[in-house]
Amino acid sequence: MIDLKIANKIAEIKKVKIFDGLKNEQLIEILENAQIIHLKKHQNLFSQEQKITNFYIILEGMIKLSKLNSKGSEAIINIVDNGSLCDIFSDNFTLSATAIKNTILLSFPIEIFKNLVKKNHDLLRNIFLEKTLQSHDLIDQIYNLKIDDNKVKIGKFLLKNFLKKGKKNNEIDLEFSKSEIASYLGMRLETFSRILHNIKEEESFCIKKNKIISCKENALCSYCDKEISVDCNVINSKFCQQKK
Repeated sequence: MIDLKIANKIAEIKKVKIFDGLKNEQLIEILENAQIIHLKKHQNLFSQEQKITNFYIILEGMIKLSKLNSKGSEAIINIVDNGSLCDIFSDNFTLSATAIKNTILLSFPIEIFKNLVKKNHDLLRNIFLEKTLQSHDLIDQIYNLKIDDNKVKIGKFLLKNFLKKGKKNNEIDLEFSKSEIASYLGMRLETFSRILHNIKEEESFCIKKNKIISCKENALCSYCDKEISVDCNVINSKFCQQKK
């Protein structure tokens, strides 16, 4: 029998890509072994050298995966706002996981989840598909880190977040601090703040708390490329530079 807290979130759980296409009885069998975990902003889920004994799936919120370098500074490797956090096919997971905002996760004992995957081909297929997408995101992040122009790097990051939110009210909710963004983009906080100020002047937007508010419909469009434009709802408009 599944936990009441999980039963109350069944509609959200069914939207998780890992569970896509599963029959109700299959999903119930999986969820009988799950529990809900609530993390507050900045709360740690697991540390860099900790042995991972659970498999986690994000339902709501956002987690940063990070690693301490030789100087003891944090380097953010990835930011995850949906799907799973760790690899059930590997015992070698050497990253820390910390909530960037209040976060709700599903947690499974990893050995039990492995057994469920072995006997459920649909679940196994979905996990492979998710890992493929996550690998693509990491490759994209590595490519972005190789961009020499920090201004372009920041502009592309802001535009992707703008499009991810659907450009609602022409706002970008950054959801995480400037220091976290700087670390994720591989630059010093001072560099990020200075360049962000320059972009703000050029693109005519203002910053209020963690929100960037723009008055221009084509804000940040100069940083677009073919891959980013796929998610844009104003592609092929009069000011679009990526017209097909």
